[in-house]
Amino acid sequence: KEEGFEYNVYMCGNIQSQTDPACAPGGRHLMTAYAPVTEKEAKDKDLMVKACRLIIDYLERRYPGFKKSMDWALFPTAWKLEGVAKSKTQAGTLKAPVEAPGVQGLYFAGDTVKGYGVAMDCAVAAGLICASRITGKDYGVS
Repeated sequence: KEEGFEYNVYMCGNIQSQTDPACAPGGRHLMTAYAPVTEKEAKDKDLMVKACRLIIDYLERRYPGFKKSMDWALFPTAWKLEGVAKSKTQAGTLKAPVEAPGVQGLYFAGDTVKGYGVAMDCAVAAGLICASRITGKDYGVS
């Protein structure tokens, strides 16, 4: 939050060449990292440049020498990502709310209800929204 984001941002990463060495030249690796942000944040170019720098800085702190080991980097930004929806009524702002309308105390969590990101990210976000509504605590996702 202190860097100008609405919520504390987390990073996910994957080193594809660990499981499939053909993804990178011999002795090199291919890594993908991403940080889910809000649509508004994703449209803010300066904030996204900062986010990319923060990811690289974090990896350098965690793995000294990381920056020097990079051959190149690509930082695409997607302002909108949706999970797999069977119809347009299951996507974006049309996703079901986490609280069941008309049924007090019934909550939903998963990638098909209001959350952010895709797949597991969306399911986790929906779970955090549910937990926040139930406990009254702010878990950084709303």
